[in-house]
Formats: sequence, C-alpha cells, structure tokens
Amino acid sequence: MVEFNQEVYDLRPWYHDFAALGVQTRFPERFISRVWQMLAALRRLVEPGYVEKGEKLSLRQLLNPRLPSHQVNQIAKEAYIIPFISQALDALGGAPRCLDLFCADGYYSCYIARLQPGASITGVDLDANEIARARVISRVLAAPDATFHVCLLYTSPSPRDRTRSRMPSSA
Repeated sequence: MVEFNQEVYDLRPWYHDFAALGVQTRFPERFISRVWQMLAALRRLVEPGYVEKGEKLSLRQLLNPRLPSHQVNQIAKEAYIIPFISQALDALGGAPRCLDLFCADGYYSCYIARLQPGASITGVDLDANEIARARVISRVLAAPDATFHVCLLYTSPSPRDRTRSRMPSSA
C-alpha cells in the first residue's frame, strides 16, 4: 500500500515515483488548479504575449495531460538499473559504502537502503531543492544511513585553460 505523507506532498513536484518504496510522490492535480491553468491559456489567446509564471502551456496539454518523460521512462530504466544495483550489493556484501552522484530526490539511494539496510549511502546533487526532498523521503522511509549533500561535482576549465592545453609546449 502506498502511504500519503503531508510533508512529501508539500515538496512536490517529485522527480521520481516512490510508490515502489511505499510512499506517494505523484499527486493528481486539483480541479481548481486545472481550471486556473485553462483560464491562463484562454488569457493567452485574448492577450498576445501573456505568459503565466514564465511557462507556456497549450490547450492540448491541458485537455490531454501526460506524465513527464522521466516518469514514463522510470519503469524502463529500473528494468536495468535495479538488477545492476542488486548484483553490486550482493558482490560487496556486508555493509557497503555507496556514493550516489547526481542523486536528485534520492530515489536510488533509498532503494539501496531498502535492499541493503546496513549500507552507508551518501547522495550528492547540485540542486538544493532536490536534496531537501531526498532528506525528507529518507526520513519518511526510515533510511538513517542515507545522507544527502548539495555539492558542485564538476567545474569546466576556463576558456583560457582549454586554449593552453591545446597549444604545443615549446621544447
């Protein structure tokens, strides 16, 4: 059974669907929100150039809403990722230490915590909102060994440094 949690609801939208772990993170739109979106779309027709909150939305999207592509693809991705994670955890045995790079809302970190309760998991992502979601969901799922941090994982060299690296050195 999928559990509703108000704190999780307040942090929507969620990148992943946590239903497989027992927590609801996909919520149906409220009727009033949908009406408001339709009125904004109608206002766009009457008032050219009007955009609500910087987002364009077509009537087709309002009348035939679809899940975001990452949610549609989650099931297909899990067919490959979850068995790979399971095999890796079996091979590591005991209480492995895991690093989840670009963890977003911590879905796979929480999945690891469910598969291997003794695992020490560190999730990192640049997006502070996603890390806030990950911290809440790990607490809701009782995954105390999963910690999450906001972290810039990669910085590209400056154009000057790239130019230098391409120039032949004088001998």
